[in-house]
Amino acid sequence: MINSKQIEDLSVGAVSKSISLTSYLSPFIQSDDKEPSWDGFVYIYTDKSIRKDTLKGRVPVQVKGKVCSDFTKNKIKYSVEVVDLKNYLEDGGVMFYVVYLNNNLDSDKIYYSALTPVRLHGYLKNIGDQKYKTIELKEFPSDKNKIRSVFHNFQDDRRKQSSFTQTGLISFEDLNQMNVQQLTFSLTDYSYNNKKNKLIEPLLESDEIYLYAKLEGSDALHPIDTIISSISIPEKVNQSITVNDKMFYTSFSRELSKEKTIIKIGESLFIIITGKDQPVKLNFKSAKMLRSRVLDFEFIIDAIKAKHFSINGKKIFFEIPDKELEKFNITKQLESVKLYKNILQLFTILNVDDDINIEELTTNDYNSLDVLIKAFVKKELVNNLKEGMDVERLKISNLRLLLFFIKSKDSTTTYEIRDFFDSKRMFAYEDENGNMLRVPAYSYLNKKDYIEISNINYNAISPSYKELSNLNDRLFEMANNDMLQMLSAYDESKQKKSILLKVAKEIALWILKEDNDNLPKEMRILNYLQIVKRERELNKDERKELIQMSQNKSTSNDMNAAIYLLLENNEFVDFYLNKMSEKEKIEFKKYPIFIFYELDK
Repeated sequence: MINSKQIEDLSVGAVSKSISLTSYLSPFIQSDDKEPSWDGFVYIYTDKSIRKDTLKGRVPVQVKGKVCSDFTKNKIKYSVEVVDLKNYLEDGGVMFYVVYLNNNLDSDKIYYSALTPVRLHGYLKNIGDQKYKTIELKEFPSDKNKIRSVFHNFQDDRRKQSSFTQTGLISFEDLNQMNVQQLTFSLTDYSYNNKKNKLIEPLLESDEIYLYAKLEGSDALHPIDTIISSISIPEKVNQSITVNDKMFYTSFSRELSKEKTIIKIGESLFIIITGKDQPVKLNFKSAKMLRSRVLDFEFIIDAIKAKHFSINGKKIFFEIPDKELEKFNITKQLESVKLYKNILQLFTILNVDDDINIEELTTNDYNSLDVLIKAFVKKELVNNLKEGMDVERLKISNLRLLLFFIKSKDSTTTYEIRDFFDSKRMFAYEDENGNMLRVPAYSYLNKKDYIEISNINYNAISPSYKELSNLNDRLFEMANNDMLQMLSAYDESKQKKSILLKVAKEIALWILKEDNDNLPKEMRILNYLQIVKRERELNKDERKELIQMSQNKSTSNDMNAAIYLLLENNEFVDFYLNKMSEKEKIEFKKYPIFIFYELDK
């Protein structure tokens, strides 16, 4: 007949023997201890000599025993009296053990839970009138360095958390309302002291990471009421990926965690490594975006054919089972790649740098792409279109393409389709004297067009104005207005197109240097500097030039208002705005430069 005294003695003995494996810990645990909630202590030393002058601290311990022949579990649950949990919290935590003993009492398995103040707070939260609370314990390590690490980390965390037992912990939700200067954690694992990955691997393997917040005005580290049980570390690896010396990628990403390592090549291929004795898994999930999908498909098809790929010159061999290969259907994928490449060729012809989400394409989108591939890639006429087409804004998914349709002589529904910006069509406008004056195709665009249209050839905009400057005396004025449209588009677009600012600056600088007869010098300077100010703060010389302009008595009210917008002086801006008529004021506020008034508030 097994009695409770035997179970208690053997359980305490098992824990004491396990802890004694390390030379840095000294257990003092008694099986007949009469303390209300504790069985003894484990003393922690910084030196194997375990002299009193090397004592780091002591950890209270509670040991429970249970007869159970099932030693297969890595984690167990155990019911603890709530009053004991409250006592542990008041004392700053306890190392809690449950020892499983088989029916013959000749074999055991030790489980433990490091009951820190944070963990105890979690168990006691909203406890109400409960008498018992079920806690979770995990397998106690057998490695002596791991055991040392368990006690070292527990003592370190309980010391940091104990002073906040009464004042309370910080929740993650509270962090948003606090002035947090830094989040920190500490973790020690003596198993990795002499290994290369001693910083990363302990972090990945730990299932008990406590976070502490450094708050403004406080020197203390405030514990947060959440225990991080799992962590993953993403990293970018700058190594080339090739198949038979053909370069596909210059880098790949890797995510390390306790359970597995996931290597991501491109946007579609995932290599999952779960353990030494487990097979490596390859998952291929087609990328959503067109450009990534084409590259990824080409890579995986070449790799399947070669049965390998190389990372930084090192070949990785793999074999895909026939059933999986049938599911992938290389023939079908090659047909898809052919279509995708035609779309990319179309984008190149039309100067489209944007991407499209393949999964969001509709039947109408595919029909439109077929028409454009026929017109631009295959250079054929397109029939069966609607009558009366001329300049059209064609929508394909997130793209807006500005195209020019030239009707065939043979049919009213057959067209030659050209890029609006490369159609060889002449653009002109009539001035007040009835003269037709040449302008670039880009003068056709407004602010909304610069935000939405995807086939604008930005590299050709500035040269197109310079090319026609000798044919139109008023082209500088037109170029200036178009440049302001670009600035407004840049300011209002959700995703700032840096190319818009670049082109606007090229045109503004060209106008500033070359136009001596049309636009006032002050206007040319202001327009150029407002672009500069969008890139950086104005320097001393630039501000000095603006101040000198403001001191000229002939400078108009709107010019002065613009000057002080760039000088960030809204009081003077308001002064000159008040000197304008209501109509002038309304017009002035429409100019792109007025954005600095709002920014300065």
